[in-house]
Amino acid sequence: APQGLELGKDVPDFAAKDLNGKEYKLSGLTKEGKIVVVFSWSFDCGSGKPVIPRATEVAKKYEKDDKVVFLAVNSYGETPEKLKAYVKDNSISYPVCHDEGKAIAKMFNAKQVNSTYVIKDGKLFWRGGLSKDGKDLGVDAIEAAKAGKPAPESDRKFAG
Repeated sequence: APQGLELGKDVPDFAAKDLNGKEYKLSGLTKEGKIVVVFSWSFDCGSGKPVIPRATEVAKKYEKDDKVVFLAVNSYGETPEKLKAYVKDNSISYPVCHDEGKAIAKMFNAKQVNSTYVIKDGKLFWRGGLSKDGKDLGVDAIEAAKAGKPAPESDRKFAG
C-alpha cells in the first residue's frame, strides 16, 4: 500500500492545471522560493462546506505575500463545469485545480478529503486540517514556514 509522504521528505514534482487551463508546477514554484499551500477539498463532501470559506479567507490574507502561493486541488470527482460555477459563486480568488484521475491525492495519500499541505523548499513541512476548534493550525504552519521555525503539531495522526 502506498505510504504517502513523510514530513520533511521531498514532495514529488507535480503539475496541476487550474480551471482556466493555467499550469502550476511544484518545481517551478519551489525554485522561486515560494511556500506552496495545497488545499485538497470538495464542496460535495459535507465536511468541506465549512473548510472552503475558511480556506478562501486564509488565501486572501496572503494575497499580497509573494512568498506564499495557494492551490486548491479537487480530487473528489466534481466536474470542471461544476467547479467553475462554485468558484464564481463563492468569489474564490486562488487557483482551483481539477485533479484528473486523483493523481495528486494519491501522491499525498490523502485519506481525508479536506486536508492542507504546506510545502517548503520542495519538502512536506506540515499537513493537517486547516482549522479546528477555532484554531488555525494551517496558518500557524504557514507562519512557521515563513519564519524558519519548526512546524506546529498536526491535528491528525496520519497512518499513510
